[in-house]
Amino acid sequence: ANSSVNPVSQPEYWFAVVVSSVSFVLTAYFVSTITTSMTRLQLLNTQSSRQFNILNRYLGGHDISVELKQRIQRNAEFAIDELRRNVPESSVELLQLLSRPVRIELDYSHSRAYMLPYSG
Repeated sequence: ANSSVNPVSQPEYWFAVVVSSVSFVLTAYFVSTITTSMTRLQLLNTQSSRQFNILNRYLGGHDISVELKQRIQRNAEFAIDELRRNVPESSVELLQLLSRPVRIELDYSHSRAYMLPYSG
């Protein structure tokens, strides 16, 4: 039993061509987006791994106790996690491009978030 569907008329043929083309482009876009995201993630992990590798070589070459090495590594991991969660304003280059009114509103909103717990 042949289960393929074939266009019968000219409009059906062109509809099939358009649907196939759009499907191909959307699939290519989806695969490209996933690949780009995975590459970025790999670069971030590589950079972090490189930093920890350098730290381990430094600690290994300076006769530091195992306990202190572990504390330093845990502290470094905590610091990196904090940086990932709380990006410093100085790291956000696009904030420098904001118009003055929008920047003032951002600063107000940011300071208000800190002042809200104290406003009885």
